[in-house]
Amino acid sequence: MATITLLLLQTPRILLDGTPITLPFKKAEGLLYYIAIKKTISREQAAALFWASNDEATAKKNLRHTLYTIKKAFQLDLIVSPQKQLLSLNPEFQYELDYAHTELYQDELLHGFYVKNASEFEDWLAMERTSIREIYLRKLYGHMVNSSSQNISELEDYYAKYLKEDPLDERVYF
Repeated sequence: MATITLLLLQTPRILLDGTPITLPFKKAEGLLYYIAIKKTISREQAAALFWASNDEATAKKNLRHTLYTIKKAFQLDLIVSPQKQLLSLNPEFQYELDYAHTELYQDELLHGFYVKNASEFEDWLAMERTSIREIYLRKLYGHMVNSSSQNISELEDYYAKYLKEDPLDERVYF
């Protein structure tokens, strides 16, 4: 069984059984990331996210081409259509996704990733970045406040991480 690793809480990387995979264009990469995070998307949503400025027929054609490009890059049916209008990751494969584990947060979600001419995707990404960053900051703050650890260096590590992410948060200044 193939293992697909998606590292999203940093500069994004895609690995297939440990080997880096590069998709030939950003919209294919963005679609894969979106489906990995959201789990399921309708074809209409996908077309609107990436090709809103195109007419419907062109947007759907571009989506089909993008799905083919992803399939060709992986040499696998990575994205499947369990129902005719829905797209999701193929459940036959194993997925490792750091997005589900905020303790692995290294940088903003999809750091440095940008999709040209896809403002709907960029708007979603901006909201998602804010959301995951807030979750991470709440967890860090909770560790600092509720830590029963006597290990000062562990507390200092949490404190340093928190300040790196939000140096203006007055709650952390004692």
